[in-house]
Amino acid sequence: MDNLHDIIESAEAILAEKPDPVVRFLLLKNVLRRPLNDTELVEAREDLSKNRWVQLLEREQWEDGIWGRLHTKDTRLKQKIPTTEYGVVKAVSLGLDANHPVLAKAFRYLASIIETGGCRDRQEKNPNWPIGMRLIIASTMSMIQPESPLIDDVWSLWAEIARRTFESGRYDCEAEKTAYRELTGVKGEPRYLTYSVYNVSLLGSRAKRLDKGTEEAYVEWIWKRKGFISYVEAPLDMPLDRLPIKRLDQWVYSMELLSAFPSWRKLAAEAIGWLWQKRNDQELWDFPTSGMVHRLSGSWRKPHRQHDWSTRILILLRRFHDMSPQTATK
Repeated sequence: MDNLHDIIESAEAILAEKPDPVVRFLLLKNVLRRPLNDTELVEAREDLSKNRWVQLLEREQWEDGIWGRLHTKDTRLKQKIPTTEYGVVKAVSLGLDANHPVLAKAFRYLASIIETGGCRDRQEKNPNWPIGMRLIIASTMSMIQPESPLIDDVWSLWAEIARRTFESGRYDCEAEKTAYRELTGVKGEPRYLTYSVYNVSLLGSRAKRLDKGTEEAYVEWIWKRKGFISYVEAPLDMPLDRLPIKRLDQWVYSMELLSAFPSWRKLAAEAIGWLWQKRNDQELWDFPTSGMVHRLSGSWRKPHRQHDWSTRILILLRRFHDMSPQTATK
């Protein structure tokens, strides 16, 4: 089910078709695991600027590193990158890292507002707003520099809320509310709970620092009890053959987020087996465009759509393989 030979063979088959620069880079880096100084990988990184989406990110980024508001879309702006949050997610999905000018500029902006929360978004009139905005900012920063000390206190806050919430070994709603109120000083009902995409992304950026019991209970609860990650809304508890095609992109994104956690592998075995069964006669993956948000290639004419789906799935398969006990001990 996690045959490394088949994973590598499929990646090399795509590379032989001279794919989009982003696909080439991601396959070399995240599937074939080429070393950072590998000549092909260095060339592929330099070629990322040829990608249509990278060029769009560069063209629409403002001088101070943002793409308009942080979290809420400003409908008055006529640009395709609707928010700074979306711009960072898109840039990271395309293989850009903290050293790329696009993300370096974005990180400097996020770092400047992490304490003040002074972004361009219109402030909501509820006591949870400052806590929520710091969570969103820190979560976005963690995609670029997960070890930045600037997000230490925000990560620690939500890690402690998670620890108290799952201290009994299962989700405890009252424990979550009490922890939130005691640790933030905000009274009333909490608005930013532990299963939102921001919590999952932020905690996942340092998942190995969570104590084992909390980490396992947290991921299992999201997968089996809650059944989805809030703001992604892809059903995790649904039989996969009944998964609507329009939700497949979000489902893969949920897998990508949860794969940061050590216990993901145990829960994902059935899903990984299902993905292996969905290969086509070229032993690759190709699904309809409906609902596809996380596109990689600049064009989706054949065979680029197949390259995009296959690249994302191959990265997941490689992560699943590398997390096996046998691989981890080597």
